[in-house]
Amino acid sequence: MCNEQRRVVSRRKLTYIALVFANCAWTAVWAPSANAQISNFAPTKKTPTVSVRELQRPSKARDEFERGLRRLERRDPAGSLKHFDAAIRISGDYYEVYYHRGVAEMQLGKSDEALQSFQRAIDLSDGRYARAQFGYGLILCRQDKPEEAEHIVRQGLETDATIADGHVVLGLVLLKLNRSDEAEKSARAALRLNDPHAAKGYLVLADVDAAKGDYQAQVRDLNAYLKITRNDAHKAFLQTARDAAKRLAARAAANPQSDRPSVEVRYTPAN
Repeated sequence: MCNEQRRVVSRRKLTYIALVFANCAWTAVWAPSANAQISNFAPTKKTPTVSVRELQRPSKARDEFERGLRRLERRDPAGSLKHFDAAIRISGDYYEVYYHRGVAEMQLGKSDEALQSFQRAIDLSDGRYARAQFGYGLILCRQDKPEEAEHIVRQGLETDATIADGHVVLGLVLLKLNRSDEAEKSARAALRLNDPHAAKGYLVLADVDAAKGDYQAQVRDLNAYLKITRNDAHKAFLQTARDAAKRLAARAAANPQSDRPSVEVRYTPAN
């Protein structure tokens, strides 16, 4: 095999690596997912204060909800479902429970069931629970319906623009629509928020960098995310994607006129 043939084979291998690790942003969006998909939202954290409406719920329903949340936090979505279902049987209009049931179903790959749970949360809250709209939009994006997804995610952001996951999901949707400049704006909007999930904006930025062929920037954004979220469930995956981007950056620097394979880090829509 001549040197030119070796270079072609090597580039093909690197391109394959890039494709294998495409969709980093998808892979790391919300909660830990059994099938490594980013936009499986993490359970929302309970605040020290409890609303009057929450206190009006039957205590048994609240207890079951809490147990389900603990299961989700321990990366046991299947185990959480029995507690969420029990809470719903006791308090049928508990829309926060429907939302978290949708999160668990999404993590288990049950997209149709998750859509129904998110829709129920939307209906019961009269459209005031933005997280359910973000979850619904994420699934639509996964199902290659980005136009529909954009509409419902933007509705959610009109309801509550302080939730980083909403901006992250919108960024993923806009990437799907090949609107990388707008996706970058959404990612930076997430990063400006005082939200524990804001760092996921760096994963969207990494995909924007990939779309532009700027692998050095992609490496920087992945490193920024990994530095902030040291215990990410997909740390090894993201590190491998970053290392692939490093190799592509080195290859591009050595051969500035060569074709640049795309190294997207999108989550194939965790924390």
